[in-house]
Amino acid sequence: MRKIKNNTTHKAVYWWTPDINRERKTCISLRRKLTRARKKANNTEDLPLWKKDRCWRELCCELENDIWGKAFQIVCRKFPRTAEKISRETAEAALKELFPIRAPFQRTTLPVEEFIPFTNEDIVAAASKLRKGKAPGMDGVPAEWKTAKLVLIRKSGGDADAPGKLRPISLVSSASKLMEQLILQRLRAEMEDGEDLSDRQFGFRPGRSTTDALLSVVRTARKVIESCYQHRGLCVLVTLDITKAFNAAEVLAYADDLAIIVRARDETSLKEKVEHAVELICSFLAGRELSIAAHKTEALLMVGRKHVKQLCFNIAGKEVRPSNQIKYLGVILDGQLSFKQHIRHISGKAKEKALTLSRIMPNIGRGGEFKRRVLGGVTNSIMLYAAPVWGTAMRVKAYRNTLRRVQRLTNLRICRGFRTISSEAAAVIASSCPIDLLVEERRSIYENPEVEKPEARRTTLRK
Repeated sequence: MRKIKNNTTHKAVYWWTPDINRERKTCISLRRKLTRARKKANNTEDLPLWKKDRCWRELCCELENDIWGKAFQIVCRKFPRTAEKISRETAEAALKELFPIRAPFQRTTLPVEEFIPFTNEDIVAAASKLRKGKAPGMDGVPAEWKTAKLVLIRKSGGDADAPGKLRPISLVSSASKLMEQLILQRLRAEMEDGEDLSDRQFGFRPGRSTTDALLSVVRTARKVIESCYQHRGLCVLVTLDITKAFNAAEVLAYADDLAIIVRARDETSLKEKVEHAVELICSFLAGRELSIAAHKTEALLMVGRKHVKQLCFNIAGKEVRPSNQIKYLGVILDGQLSFKQHIRHISGKAKEKALTLSRIMPNIGRGGEFKRRVLGGVTNSIMLYAAPVWGTAMRVKAYRNTLRRVQRLTNLRICRGFRTISSEAAAVIASSCPIDLLVEERRSIYENPEVEKPEARRTTLRK
């Protein structure tokens, strides 16, 4: 059959010029070179975009060997912190503020009836508690074991060169760390047996955590909120921060974060009790050359829906007015203990982490199912922090759905599914329990320590 010629011709336009025609030929020529280069494996390394993609694929393939390796550190921005350069003037000003010259400390030497030397078992136990990968100080056996290498690290926010925005880190020698562990074991055993520590001291004690401190606050506030409305009193939480670091109020201590819980019948007595308690704490700290950071002090009225007059507390010379919510030990507390803002906060934080981890967990290749479940546990750990404290909020359907939507993102990456899969099917394929049941499991384990974790998980699965 005779081929029919296409007689359609393009009419010349008035704006077409020889320069445009020359540039068009150059563009076509370069595009053809790029197409030919893609077909040759030995030439793809010369292309920056292809080389970048190849390096990223190789980085993600390292998940099979090291799940917490460079791929995880890059997407989560968990790079090792490097020492920053600080000017000599800034460092000297920071040292004067952080380590002021004080009068010599008068030590009281008590007679020792019998000194029990350290045994090999004590040394092995102390050495086993030393963490690996920590930065050492002056290694070897120094003349003075308490000689340390001081490193200043900038805090986030504010003026980076301000002396108060520098965090001092003292790096002592390994021998000094070992001796500190040995002495700590003796001191801890002596103080725990002698009942010298307060039951409201939660920091740096084995078997106690931030969950215990938060539950102490919540339980005290619930007694007030759940009481009769006509006879309901007032309850306020005041958080204090010690710079550089009884019985009208309940004092809670965790490291350098103090919190006082005050209950009273009316606004006048509440104000008097709070200011009196803070005055006692300030006088106690002043005798030890410490002080309260007044600009970090916050107050929260926990009275439910009860109408309260406007209050203002005078704390360390600064007026502090109660706010609608405060963040204490990583949990956002509100006046009604609904934990609505906390659930929004953790869901947003977990969602950001899930979307970040999805870059190294595509639907095709890169990481087996077990490693995907381990990485998916990172988002669950964010949502389950202090679950025994706010677990009662899971009775609200809207809060459960908020956390389940975040968990669905992780489940889809674990099972390599698409967004058209239902949440229930994705959870089954990913072998993942619903987040609200995991919260209830954490609460049951905390309230019943005798229940073992495998038994608690079997109970959860039966639900």
